[in-house]
Amino acid sequence: MAAIDCAHEPIFLAVFKTMGPTLALLGAIVAWLANNLISWCAWQVVRSVRRFEAMKALRAEIGAFEEAEIFYADKTKLEAFLQQLKTDLGPYKPWAPYVPVIDRNPVYDSLMVGGALPALPSRVLESIVNYYSSLEGLNAQLKDFTSETYTKLSHPRQESVIRDLQPLSQDVEETRKSSLEAINYRLTLYRFAPPVFVAAGVLVLIICLPPLVAAADRFAQAFISAAEWASTCDVLLKDNGK
Repeated sequence: MAAIDCAHEPIFLAVFKTMGPTLALLGAIVAWLANNLISWCAWQVVRSVRRFEAMKALRAEIGAFEEAEIFYADKTKLEAFLQQLKTDLGPYKPWAPYVPVIDRNPVYDSLMVGGALPALPSRVLESIVNYYSSLEGLNAQLKDFTSETYTKLSHPRQESVIRDLQPLSQDVEETRKSSLEAINYRLTLYRFAPPVFVAAGVLVLIICLPPLVAAADRFAQAFISAAEWASTCDVLLKDNGK
């Protein structure tokens, strides 16, 4: 071990004596910032997981409604449906067919009530709101088949109302495709995000680790040297002062 020169106080010790309170304050600030940064990162991870699960559930719900929505979008199917009504119901009965109506949207409704819907990415949020708004319009028209006002209309007018379902259904189909495209795009990004972040973290660690190790080694040597000087020379100086 090298001899200790008590005539020269180590720079580390001198700096600590003169700037100790300042360094302690800076250390507290850095620790507070690091704690908040870690909390923010954890919040972002939880938020991303919730977004991912919410979009998967919305995709399943939107896909489950497809067959009921697109029936009237096909002009050929719509004409065949009208012809069947004319044959089955006769010329005097009202054309008020029984049709399946999607009365509840459990996933969308739960996200809306729980306040999780606005947290979705903006493009996804816009597309699914457009879809469910279009779906609500189609459902309102389908429910109207059983209303007294509709059943009292003439057959030509009832036929016209049924034909009006085609643009409504087409709009639902277009918004459905748009919402699924937006959701699938975001889900794809979420699947690639963890490997990318891990790779970036490993790269940063590889780049920063050697300088950090070298800096820590220099700090340890300076600290040990200062501690040895303080434990040896301070005692000698105090004894000589007596």
